[in-house]
Amino acid sequence: MRELSELTDVEEPAWPLLAKALDASGVSMEVLPVDPALGRACLLQLQVTARSWLGGMVLNCGGVVLD
Repeated sequence: MRELSELTDVEEPAWPLLAKALDASGVSMEVLPVDPALGRACLLQLQVTARSWLGGMVLNCGGVVLD
């Protein structure tokens, strides 16, 4: 099992690109704030890095509300 630092301390994390894509979307949506401790705990359970889109979403976003 990988340590949290191995999952978070990555080159080219996905969140900046993902946030840009969400902002540019033509769909009305709200990105909810993240609970940092919960985001890190979820990332640790999933064992994906912050470089992946899933890891970036889990670590930096509390959810997305689409309308």
